[in-house]
Amino acid sequence: ETENDKDVGCRRSSRLNVDGNTNRRRRSSRLRGICHTGVCTWPNGNIYNGELVNGVPNGDGVFNWEDGRMYKGQFKNGAVEGVGEETKTNGDSYNGEWINGMRHGQ
Repeated sequence: ETENDKDVGCRRSSRLNVDGNTNRRRRSSRLRGICHTGVCTWPNGNIYNGELVNGVPNGDGVFNWEDGRMYKGQFKNGAVEGVGEETKTNGDSYNGEWINGMRHGQ
């Protein structure tokens, strides 16, 4: 889960189209509920830009830490989960599977 969830300020950019219903979406089994794309910011300078379900990062997005690291990929219930790439400020990167915010694989 991302840090300081209570202090997160999310603003939606747009509501995604929803299977004939303007409020609910079933894009896949991992995305259910009210979906938007948007930007979330934390007081420490971290920023998330991507898909939100009920105001929480779910689906595809980009997370930028205030220290310059970046993750681009999939999120589930606010945590890095699925396929994605983390790039560190020194140029090192990991591209692969993530489970509950942890690297899973090589």
